[in-house]
Amino acid sequence: MKIQNVRKIRDYLEEKVDEYITNGGKDYIKLNISPELLNEIMFYKDNHGVKHLAVSEDCLKNLDLEGLSWDGVDVTEMDFSDTKGIKINPQTIWDRNLSDTILKDVEIEGSLKGVFIEGTNFTDSYGAIIHLEDEKQLIKLISRGTIFRSAEVIVEYNETIKAIDSAFPSIKSKKKTTRKKN
Repeated sequence: MKIQNVRKIRDYLEEKVDEYITNGGKDYIKLNISPELLNEIMFYKDNHGVKHLAVSEDCLKNLDLEGLSWDGVDVTEMDFSDTKGIKINPQTIWDRNLSDTILKDVEIEGSLKGVFIEGTNFTDSYGAIIHLEDEKQLIKLISRGTIFRSAEVIVEYNETIKAIDSAFPSIKSKKKTTRKKN
């Protein structure tokens, strides 16, 4: 589709959303168009091939965006609060960067390994499982504004376990064994 036509469609969509809000509309609007066309309307690419949101926040927050692909989109510093149908794979967004993003109402699909999450707010998001190397990494992320509420955080506590073991030198650690059932 030509860029001029996409811009006209975006403008028309923005007008309709504004009318909807002005008339007291409260439900999410489902657009019955192909995911490919929805992707073309909602995003634009910059000169480096990075995709950015091309519509207003009001438009984003009033549409049911189920089926929209966020692959290659720069989502840093976005606020997804009060949105519907947004599913993000952190491995496929631009630069694997969720920094300073509010993920309320977002379903996380895929691993957060190697993803930048400094300042990210996971409150009321779904499916986020975060593996951290140690408690120092956890403290660093918290000090930089990351909010883990609603996320499952798994931290390797090797140093802490060693410190506890050394505090009880007379007690030997036991390994759990499982019995085989015949």
